[in-house]
Amino acid sequence: MFKKTELSVTTRQRIPLFSQEAPAEQARVPSPPMIRKLILLCLLLLKVVEAPAQIQLPDSVRALLNGKPDTAQINILNTYAFSVYLKEFDKARAIVDSVLPWAERVKYVKGEATALQIDGLILYYKGAYEKSTESFVKSIRLHEQIGDKSGEAKLCNDLANLLRKHDDVAGATNYLKRAMDIYLAMGDKDGLANTWNNTGVVHEYVGQLDSAMECYQ
Repeated sequence: MFKKTELSVTTRQRIPLFSQEAPAEQARVPSPPMIRKLILLCLLLLKVVEAPAQIQLPDSVRALLNGKPDTAQINILNTYAFSVYLKEFDKARAIVDSVLPWAERVKYVKGEATALQIDGLILYYKGAYEKSTESFVKSIRLHEQIGDKSGEAKLCNDLANLLRKHDDVAGATNYLKRAMDIYLAMGDKDGLANTWNNTGVVHEYVGQLDSAMECYQ
């Protein structure tokens, strides 16, 4: 009476809960020597970048540093270190230790030379005479390297005074002559007057009063 019909059943495909993607190509793993180099580089960068942040600086100095390029920040830190090294040795020491590798990394030779000069002053007043002399000599070489004749001559005068105070009259005389030659070539009368005065002090120090008076005139 009723026509028998056949029902077709469509089998449903199971849909996975999560999409299955083809496995990505395995990343290349750096070799152990390369990993060590990367770790050392990261540590070096962290030391250079974070060191100024760890130093207790006045808010006014931090405001000056904010947003400045590396060379400007190095100049600001050098200026501040020079202003405090006589009364805050440890702070000046920390700043110099931060600035030296930083300036070398960004190839800012003048900033490195100034930091070495301050380093020489800190070491001198700490009583480390030989190390102080080494820092001054390195600073002079860097000033010479970049053609900063005025800075070179000034440091020659400073080093001459340091050497004279430690009885190295010959060394003091040599550096004063070097400064004199530079100032003569530059036509810098103020620099010459200062160098003549320092030369007179050397003569007076060894009892050559007549020569000293000639230098002072």
